[in-house]
Amino acid sequence: MVPLNNQCSKALPLDFASVRIEQSCNGLFLCRSFHNADDCFIYFVCNPTTKKLRKFSFSLESRLYAVNLAYDPLKSVHYKVIAIRRSVGVAREFEINIYSSKTNSWAVKVVTFTGKKPKFEAFALDHFCNGAIHWNRRANPWEPWDPWASDSVSWYFHVENECINKMAMPSWNYMAPHESAIESSRYLGESCGYLHLGVAYEPPYFHLNIFEMASNYTWFLKFRLDLETVVEAFPEIDLNSEIGNHPMNALCVIRSDKDDQVFKLVAVLDWTIAIFHDMNDKTCTKLCDLKPCSRPHRSCCDPDLDTFPVFQYFETLACV
Repeated sequence: MVPLNNQCSKALPLDFASVRIEQSCNGLFLCRSFHNADDCFIYFVCNPTTKKLRKFSFSLESRLYAVNLAYDPLKSVHYKVIAIRRSVGVAREFEINIYSSKTNSWAVKVVTFTGKKPKFEAFALDHFCNGAIHWNRRANPWEPWDPWASDSVSWYFHVENECINKMAMPSWNYMAPHESAIESSRYLGESCGYLHLGVAYEPPYFHLNIFEMASNYTWFLKFRLDLETVVEAFPEIDLNSEIGNHPMNALCVIRSDKDDQVFKLVAVLDWTIAIFHDMNDKTCTKLCDLKPCSRPHRSCCDPDLDTFPVFQYFETLACV
């Protein structure tokens, strides 16, 4: 865990040799165990502050596509866990199983999608924002256009209304720097009730576009950043990486809860350094040095990618 207030980094009370964080949500973590027991997938909701957790088991034969966490302490002290499964025998039909900590029980809703059957990756890289779970998958720009696989279409699930809707995403290389060859990575995140999409390109390796989602689910360009002069202050970073080996491995946009015009950026460079960049005054601070993690821990959706998710953490006394 890397504090943003110049304190020393400290470890969370989790055994990362056996568990992986799948999602953070307002102080609670959704984790998955690497060690499945009794023919089950093991997930648990964890409060690192109180060191309490609640375990959930799913049969290995359950056709499980995704497990997500929804928790908004401004609206309720309770949380929900959403599990998406393929229905047996129906190609485009899915079961959405919803656990409520308030009732300590599960409810089942069946939804049917139009068009092609969604792939597993359609429900990856999730974030809870304004009452809905939002998904974003990394698209392959060289595949034929597919409404389920395209980077320009994703999905969100409104937890209270229990409905799934399409969510438009910026198309591949949308508003990219003119000298950029390809997109290298996309980082979807939530901060203070807003969704942000950070897009990195190569080359040049440190030109970034930060998009923000409006209330009508359209995206607009919020910031265009050139961090090359910033990272030159760290000579240990290789600025001449080959295509396919991008030196920026993680990205997180943080919006101020007091001033909606103040934005910060946390990035991990070359697996070794975490930096904190103020997008308003252009200052940059080194947060800490990092030890590279093993490849199975790097990405929750594709262990071959040279990126990994960043999870925001806030201390809370919420019960799990």
